[in-house]
Amino acid sequence: MISDMKDIKFTIFKQLKLKEMIKKDAEWNAEWGPTANMVLAETRNFAVNELVPSNIIGDRTGVRFHGDSFVEVPECYHKMWKVMSEEGYIAMTEDPDFGGMNMPHLLAMGCSELMTGGNFAFMMYPGLTRAMGNLLLEYGDHVQKDYVHDLFNGNIAGTMLLTEPDAGSDLGAVKTEAAHQNDSEYVLNGEKIFISNGEHNLTDNILHPVLARIEDAPPGTKGLSLFLVPKVLMNGVKNGIKCTGIEHKMGIHGNGTCTMTLNNATGYIIGKPGEGMRIMFSLMNEARIMVASQGLATGAVGYEYALKYAKERIQGRHYSNFADQSADSVPIIQHPDVKRNLIHMKSLTEGMRGLLYYAANLIDRAKVTDCEMYRGKLEGMLDLLTPLLKGYITERGYECADLAMQVYGGVGYTQEFPIEQLVRDGRITRIYEGTTGIQALTLIARNLFLKKGAVLFDLLIEIEKTLAEYKTADKLPRFHTEFKFALDKLSHLITLVGQKLQSGHLETVLTYATKIMMCIGDVMVAWQLLWKCGIDPAKYNVQARYFILHELQNTVGVIGTITENINEADIIPESVFK
Repeated sequence: MISDMKDIKFTIFKQLKLKEMIKKDAEWNAEWGPTANMVLAETRNFAVNELVPSNIIGDRTGVRFHGDSFVEVPECYHKMWKVMSEEGYIAMTEDPDFGGMNMPHLLAMGCSELMTGGNFAFMMYPGLTRAMGNLLLEYGDHVQKDYVHDLFNGNIAGTMLLTEPDAGSDLGAVKTEAAHQNDSEYVLNGEKIFISNGEHNLTDNILHPVLARIEDAPPGTKGLSLFLVPKVLMNGVKNGIKCTGIEHKMGIHGNGTCTMTLNNATGYIIGKPGEGMRIMFSLMNEARIMVASQGLATGAVGYEYALKYAKERIQGRHYSNFADQSADSVPIIQHPDVKRNLIHMKSLTEGMRGLLYYAANLIDRAKVTDCEMYRGKLEGMLDLLTPLLKGYITERGYECADLAMQVYGGVGYTQEFPIEQLVRDGRITRIYEGTTGIQALTLIARNLFLKKGAVLFDLLIEIEKTLAEYKTADKLPRFHTEFKFALDKLSHLITLVGQKLQSGHLETVLTYATKIMMCIGDVMVAWQLLWKCGIDPAKYNVQARYFILHELQNTVGVIGTITENINEADIIPESVFK
């Protein structure tokens, strides 16, 4: 089962108007104007024929640690890696001079969702490899850039080494040491944990970007530098970094989550000393959008499985004939509670898809514009949205997977049906690359008020444009007033949050941060559904109406509760836990 191709194509071509946008770039228009539909179709075929069948194999087989730093991936992964490498899927949006395809990010996001929904444990390997290449392209020196072509072509793989036993979310506590040798060369010693892709046999070489602390560097994140630590050095000698074990996890069994030990490992500084966190954030933000795609795919595939099962599963009499013992049983999709679960999943996944693809489209719009000021606005909105995409979409995507299991009932809890694995795999998306709570703190305490709130204002203007466009065309559904009411209430709450932060009253704001983020996400999803409904009411009216008149009204209630209580000084005293 795979994500809904109809809504993917609608979002790309009709809502966000890919073909109109790429006409502004001659290379894009020549390459992707005639082929965009075909690329999506071919990607879907690859996902359905290769990735989906390998998903359950990878889950049952898992990666295997054989000692002496050897981690073996499921055998079927090698064929998929070969296809990813040869067909250019590792670097869809990147520069052709380095082995990329120069695909618009909007189109690539559609391809990514299809492949991630097919097997997201596997898709972590190419995802982090691409991110490693992009990091070196932006910050690496001319020698380090020599690796990029091999990364994008799948000859070398990439990772990200941040976490340590005593430095999880608090990266300022990193203890890995780096001793200067000569020029850009350092010797690193330390241990990193929970490293996705840390070791495997898909490639002979793996590049590790490692956060470490140079001697006499200041404490905290300001003292961190970033180093390129290859598994195999350019002279062919194996480096002093190795995997000393893998985690036994709840899900994503096909991806190795490794403990990596650096014992006099050679590393080459990326950028300047003390710039580690600033540089690493470019990779982390790319990874966060990748995880948002995983969250969307989790929910979307869950919905598709649940829909298929609900149409086929015969159980119980229709509610209109409930008292008639002789009445035939009906497919469970005819039961109102099942339909409610399905429309909840459908509206969420279609709204989240719109929001995530909108973010990808911001990158494309920034590329084709000649106006520096407008480009800055678009990039600012992407920065603002990134923690929301990661935090909100993974929460709601997992919620959809959980509801899919509810539709299946007891059989969904068994390994004979696919939902059990989907729920196990999808749970990690709410944790890695920064938990939901950390994304909320980043959004509420920082991103909402970038450039003194000017970036948020730019996003609100985009929303108002949608309303104005369809109001002028007399296409706005009658329930747009409920959406506007929710948007106004949210805007008022955000103003109060800004005032509290300025006055230094942090605790209440930080306590409510996750709830506020989820409220913002709900309003964004409602905006996307309203936008789609304005284009094709016959297709999207039910979803938009349901979400705005039912789910968004609950959100308005939460906004009101937070607004009323935001001035409380200590809403959860620590003494209550004694």
